[in-house]
Amino acid sequence: MSKAIQGTVANKSGDKTVRVRIIERRTHPKYKKIYSITKHMIVHDEKNQCALGDEVSIVPCKPMSKTKSWAVQDVVKKSDAAPLVDSNPTE
Repeated sequence: MSKAIQGTVANKSGDKTVRVRIIERRTHPKYKKIYSITKHMIVHDEKNQCALGDEVSIVPCKPMSKTKSWAVQDVVKKSDAAPLVDSNPTE
């Protein structure tokens, strides 16, 4: 089985679905410059435990939809940011 990948929750879209940003750093073979590649994965969150900005560990799973074939293994670190609250609610 593949290793778990760590990333940051970038978007909470719908029920039991999150979008995880994975930043991969590589070194250019000739020029030796370090550059980063950003990938986004659509991930299944069975328990709805992830929030925006959380560090999560994800693992591959059987395809659940056209684009969703990863699942949240566990939340490594919760985000410090408080959820956004509307300061001027309409009544």
